[in-house]
Amino acid sequence: EISACLVGSEMCIRDSPDTGLHHIGAGKLSAGEMRDDEKTRHNSMMGHRHKTWSDARTALTLLSAAVFLVTAYSSNGYFYPDEHFQLIEFARWKTGACTSETVPWELAAHIRPTLQPIITIILLKAMELCGASDPFVLALSLRVVMAAAVMWSVCHFIRCTQSSIMPGHINAYTALSFLLWFIPYISVRYSSETMSAVFLLLAAGMACRMAESPGEVSAKRAAVMGILLGVAFEFRYQTMFAVLGLLCWYVCVYRRAYTRIAIAAAGFLSVIAMAFLADSWFYGRPVFPPLDYFRENIINGVAATFGVSPWYEYVLMLLGRPTHFIGTCMLLSLLCSCVRHFRSPMVWIVVFFIAGHSMADHKELRFLFPMAFFFPIMLIWTWELIYTPRLKAPFAVLAAAFVLTDAGGLLMLAAKPAKNGRGNALKYVYDNRETTRVICTHENNIYRVSSLDLEFYRRKGITVDEDIDLYLLGSISPKRGDAVIITQGDIWRRQMAENAGLKLVYRSVPQWVG
Repeated sequence: EISACLVGSEMCIRDSPDTGLHHIGAGKLSAGEMRDDEKTRHNSMMGHRHKTWSDARTALTLLSAAVFLVTAYSSNGYFYPDEHFQLIEFARWKTGACTSETVPWELAAHIRPTLQPIITIILLKAMELCGASDPFVLALSLRVVMAAAVMWSVCHFIRCTQSSIMPGHINAYTALSFLLWFIPYISVRYSSETMSAVFLLLAAGMACRMAESPGEVSAKRAAVMGILLGVAFEFRYQTMFAVLGLLCWYVCVYRRAYTRIAIAAAGFLSVIAMAFLADSWFYGRPVFPPLDYFRENIINGVAATFGVSPWYEYVLMLLGRPTHFIGTCMLLSLLCSCVRHFRSPMVWIVVFFIAGHSMADHKELRFLFPMAFFFPIMLIWTWELIYTPRLKAPFAVLAAAFVLTDAGGLLMLAAKPAKNGRGNALKYVYDNRETTRVICTHENNIYRVSSLDLEFYRRKGITVDEDIDLYLLGSISPKRGDAVIITQGDIWRRQMAENAGLKLVYRSVPQWVG
């Protein structure tokens, strides 16, 4: 049924989505309305623009995947020993590939979560079934799996949060989310920090969608969020600070359907219960590692024996470690986000996470790795807040300086091995089949970290002689098959080696980087 009323000289036609009827209302077009032909042209232009954004984001994602793969390939070794000993060595111990002497003290204390070591067992066994036996190929495969998981979670997070920024900044947001210079390096680390970040990002993305939705969160969504947070916690217990931040956001800002908290808690606790069974199986007896971890590191103060830092140490790290320029931008973006976007769950997660870690005596840069993925959107928010067309030229210079600094850091980390190049040195000795003996000092033994041996990367038949005084290289007479390890900064021993007739055959860190 169609009804029409003619008043004046213009007619406006609209469809009713509820009844399917066409309603014709007459009258002059208001300033905010469009003619049908104008609407068609506008929709066509917007569709083309959205397609352009989509194509650009696809290109950025593919470029990022390439950067992640290059970084994973170059990043032999580990950023911190826990990345190897508490995951790969835990997995090897459980399968009988090594003894407890090569595993850190946390194994006997039962304070580490075992979910990731169990996953490591599965991945290593699967790769071995495919014929892979080279330890460096196995380790590279783990880094590639980690990079793929991070890219998946970051893509999800971008989709969940892109509505909070201006459409014209979506490409910049995507680029920063993947290519902020330290993110690819963090993303390929097969560590508990990065693995927990994957599931924390998934949960945070769901929370952001909740914040924008006018209705109440469904019971199913609440349960899934609780499960994701539980999994993130079981990869790294310090994630509880982020969980508490999200809970406070729900109670103080979201303030809807408080019964959903119980459902989310049930999902969280169900993961904890299953992890209890997995931990007990792994350690061989009933244990509850979260409680043991708290007792050993907090009550007994074991963590503080590894170093004590002031409460503001993480502020200094944020300012200095990403470069002073980008670090200042990041800290400014956090402060601006706390003021302008304090209702966002992301802000509550980041603030609680950093504040919680700041209360602990022992502090390390890697503890902040999960928060790295939240800074890109805060940087975009801050740009939108402070940018003004009147100062277009200075802002263009600022943006160019940021891009150039970021590109330099990105290039360096894409070519640099992890940490001090130990992984590359291990790989060179492993691949060079003629090498049968490694000559080094006790401090430079590439097969030992503190009191633990890196047997995973050691080829059978290689002996290590660290009792030889390298200052007497002239009397050692190294033979064919010997590899002498000297650090880059040990200028005196390098000169002695050259005087003894030795020649440099390999640098574990490229000269332009190191």
